[in-house]
Amino acid sequence: MRLAFAPASNTEGKKDATGAFHPEARAWAQFVGEAEVVRFDNTRGKVAQRSAVLSAICDAKNLSHLAFFCHGWTNGIQPGITTSDLNAVAAAVELASPLVDLVVTLYCCSTGGGGIGGDGGFADEFRDALCRRGVTRCVVDAHVTPGHTTQNPHVRRFMGAGTEYGGAGGQWIVSPGSPLWPRWRAALRTTDLRFEFPTFSLEQIHARLAR
Repeated sequence: MRLAFAPASNTEGKKDATGAFHPEARAWAQFVGEAEVVRFDNTRGKVAQRSAVLSAICDAKNLSHLAFFCHGWTNGIQPGITTSDLNAVAAAVELASPLVDLVVTLYCCSTGGGGIGGDGGFADEFRDALCRRGVTRCVVDAHVTPGHTTQNPHVRRFMGAGTEYGGAGGQWIVSPGSPLWPRWRAALRTTDLRFEFPTFSLEQIHARLAR
């Protein structure tokens, strides 16, 4: 099963949900198939939002891909989930999936930021929390900077290495300024690669761009 979350309502004065998060989450679900998009009520308090997300994850069956289409920061995401809550998220994932591998895609600003290579940031801590729960071959992709929910090319990958110890930081999917950078930026804007890349290895992504 593939499960995604998006805010139910626009932020006051903006069209962030209806203009970006909703259409991109729908397009992702149609592209990947066998997917459910849950809209959390972002007019409620953060505790209620976080509880609703955790409950939906716990109810998922054979979860293989978890995605968030929402606002994000270096230490958290919109539905009230911060780095301090990631052990609870990982515990919910463990209930939802018997697998040791899981794809997590944070289509959220800045969640791949942090120290060197994003170390200590939200995505890095998410990977580490999953590994501690036995999801040791997880892949967490996250935006490093503010930008469009699916078209932001500044993306780092944080991978579980098969052990409970996680890792220190991640690596660029495509390094800014590298020869593939212009193709990567264009592909995210104009093709379905924005939905495909989370399930591709870095080698597969680079080979696709090099065609």
